[in-house]
Amino acid sequence: IRELHKVQFKKFRQPQSKRNVNDLEDAIGFHFIRQPDVETKIVKNNGSVEIHIKKFLSNYLEEETGNELNNFESIAMVLIDKDYDGKAFVMDEFYFAEDLIEKKKEETEEDIRKDLKYKKEIIIPLSVEECGEKIMVVYIDIYGNEFKEVFTLRK
Repeated sequence: IRELHKVQFKKFRQPQSKRNVNDLEDAIGFHFIRQPDVETKIVKNNGSVEIHIKKFLSNYLEEETGNELNNFESIAMVLIDKDYDGKAFVMDEFYFAEDLIEKKKEETEEDIRKDLKYKKEIIIPLSVEECGEKIMVVYIDIYGNEFKEVFTLRK
């Protein structure tokens, strides 16, 4: 225990882009699981289904500054099962945070967080033909915490 307290605890971070999936992180200490606060809705239009993410907040402070993280700033990825059977989650699609913002040239994790900070809403379009009766969406924050949601689509 004394040896651990010589080094400041640091939260393990999930990548926000494909480029950083294999980056190494030193895990020092631990943290309790805190589900992100997520608000969404499903919008069905002509032949498409859209997942509208209105709010995504993690209950953590930014380690470097001690400031609260803004809306969407802590989203790492979204995983989707487009034909959820009520038992097993089978990932059909995944979106890293960088996929949820307008594409720019090579962006760093810091650039991605800045872009996410100013978003008002994230919309993920899906083809209604590819979706079953239910879809399951898993939202993951940069600390590995998950929020899961099942939507029933009436065909």
